[in-house]
Amino acid sequence: MKNPRALPALLRALATTAAVGGFSAATAACAATEVDIPSDFVENLCPAGKDVVDDLAPEPALDYVALIGTSAENGVACSGATQQTACMEALAAARSTTGAWGRGFDGTGESLVGTRGDTVVAAGDTKALVGILGKINTLAEAMLVARSADYYSTCDGRARGRATASGYDMVLRRGSSCGSGNELVEAIVHVGPDGALSETESVVVEKGDPNCAIGRRPGGHEASPPSLATTNDRESLGAFLGKIAQLEAASVVAFAQLEREYAALGAPERLLKKMRQARRDEVRHARTMTNLAAAHGATVPAVVARPFRALPTLETLATENLVEGCIRETFGALVAAVQATRAKNPRIRLALARIAVDEAAHAALSWELHQWAEARLDRRARQRLNAAVAPALATLREEAAATYSAEITSQTGMPTGAEAVALVDALVGKLGLTAQAA
Repeated sequence: MKNPRALPALLRALATTAAVGGFSAATAACAATEVDIPSDFVENLCPAGKDVVDDLAPEPALDYVALIGTSAENGVACSGATQQTACMEALAAARSTTGAWGRGFDGTGESLVGTRGDTVVAAGDTKALVGILGKINTLAEAMLVARSADYYSTCDGRARGRATASGYDMVLRRGSSCGSGNELVEAIVHVGPDGALSETESVVVEKGDPNCAIGRRPGGHEASPPSLATTNDRESLGAFLGKIAQLEAASVVAFAQLEREYAALGAPERLLKKMRQARRDEVRHARTMTNLAAAHGATVPAVVARPFRALPTLETLATENLVEGCIRETFGALVAAVQATRAKNPRIRLALARIAVDEAAHAALSWELHQWAEARLDRRARQRLNAAVAPALATLREEAAATYSAEITSQTGMPTGAEAVALVDALVGKLGLTAQAA
């Protein structure tokens, strides 16, 4: 797109004039299944008032331990150190440089740091974690090992486990119900004394929903399904709103990641400033949609992302931005604009009207970033960049083709599958993406 500043007006015009008609019923959803929990699974994996670090028993013992990415800590940092200043400096460095695993607070991932005398220890993966813990001899340690391997607990009535002669068994989940080809799996996970992890039983709870994958996502993003208080119907209005809230929260992480990486590659301050504003917008969007999801019986779990990656090349960042921003986020902004004119629920319509304006600005930023990066790539890199357009559009058309329930399309103004595909094609024509792909 030659003039990114014209994008918001273009999206408004498409939303107003696109031939989007009535609503149609959703395809039937798959019935959810779960593992059978043995009767001797009596230990609570999420005991009230306790963090996982409270029951760790590392060998040798630590004076202090903390999970970075959460608020969990135990002990006093560097309390056993003879060189307090040096210990605290080393601990601060470990906090900022150690890699991350799995599901942390606000999508930032988790890592473990601790002190033992003057020694600072840190773990950003399972191997390093087991090296610090030594023999796995508490359920909390087994749980943390599983978390480092990207398992998580629902922390509800199914959050149960047991000690066995050979280790610990727990009911955990992995994977995602968001996006084509993904699966949300519940499993009985065994962790042995040496930290070895295996599944003794597993079932697919839910197949990935392609429609929840529209929007900008941070590198490594995963999405777990919203938890419904009143129903397990994944096509419910609450679940739909919860997925939007989750993607908005993912965008908070995405823009923080974008700013950090583009700044390192020399992006101008005017673009970095727009990224900071976009992040603030997404915080507000996530809060708004979370409140709407709660009003319809759903809660939104934390986003999972891995922002602690090595600095990508400019070409890699440009490709991610082209797919996630120029294509997916631009289409998401168009869909939000359509919803803002059609949603029958007044609260949802009002929320989407504001979100649509912000998302159009974010999409325009994506095109500004595209222009800045493209001008700094050589001819072959630009050719590879443009080659990413066609498969990204094909994936978007496939994901857009699915249709939601009549309640969702009516209350939120969501286009039907056929309407959404028509919107994709109209947007492609207006942006000249077909020519670019060639």
